[in-house]
Amino acid sequence: MDKRSRNKENHRPSNNMCITDMFKVKKCLFDSSKSDFTSPKPASPILGCSPSFPEPQHESPYALFKVRKRASFKRSSGNNNETPHKRSNTVHDSNKKTFCTDVDMLSPDNSNKVKLAVQKSMAEHNLTGDFSKPCLLPLIEGKHPDLKCIAPETVADLLRGHKSLSFRIFDCRYPYEFEGGHIKSARNMYYKGTAEKDFFSTSVAAIQEEQKELLIFYCEFSSERAPSMMRFFRERDRSLNVKSYPFLYYPELYLIEGGYKAFYSAFQELCEPQEYKTMLDKDCSQELSHYRTECKKWNTQSKRSRRGKTLVF
Repeated sequence: MDKRSRNKENHRPSNNMCITDMFKVKKCLFDSSKSDFTSPKPASPILGCSPSFPEPQHESPYALFKVRKRASFKRSSGNNNETPHKRSNTVHDSNKKTFCTDVDMLSPDNSNKVKLAVQKSMAEHNLTGDFSKPCLLPLIEGKHPDLKCIAPETVADLLRGHKSLSFRIFDCRYPYEFEGGHIKSARNMYYKGTAEKDFFSTSVAAIQEEQKELLIFYCEFSSERAPSMMRFFRERDRSLNVKSYPFLYYPELYLIEGGYKAFYSAFQELCEPQEYKTMLDKDCSQELSHYRTECKKWNTQSKRSRRGKTLVF
């Protein structure tokens, strides 16, 4: 008999061997406290030893490991029920505290006003942001259901003086796009830091409390930059007037559906200069990279400084 066959014969399991001898498995996985089992189990005919744990359906090291792991998990969950419960309450309480930082400022009378205002806004969708009256401009369905969208024809009527209303138009494109052609009387407003400084200071807010204007926004397609600026205006307005909800300094915000592209194709004569430069203009790649980086940097800093604040909308 050669050496290889003798080694195989010597490693055959005997009747007195346990499973921890047959496999390279740590014995600590199969050790169990004596308090778990008061009376010893009879010897298993397959394993040839008296196990100190319940016999699994599949007698393999992996199956035994699963049984042991399941039992230890039950014991740990039974003994440490308070720990996860306290952790969950801690998270819940912190979230609740964060949410109530602004809500607790409201008096009982104001809280009732909030409920009535929200109910009114759900019943009537064409109301202004403060839910006080219907919107002065005719609305249309747009790509952003949470924003008030108007047609380019409505803006053309305002510019031609067909409606005697006080309004402002904001071009949310980058400066090189604005200089390459924009709607008449529009102001370039692509940077949220400038918008916060110019429109939400104490002096400007006091003026706007007496004279409320219609604010109209657009970008190239009114799909990203202008909607983002509108939401920023509304969010900052809410945060400044949280104690007097739903009062707003700027209750009427409108988005030109289709953006400058749609307006330019229909009313080129109302643009100055009468040209149209796209955001992805091949001659302005460096400017595009610069302004994108500038806006992203401000957005990141703003999110960090205002993280954890929850407002009532």
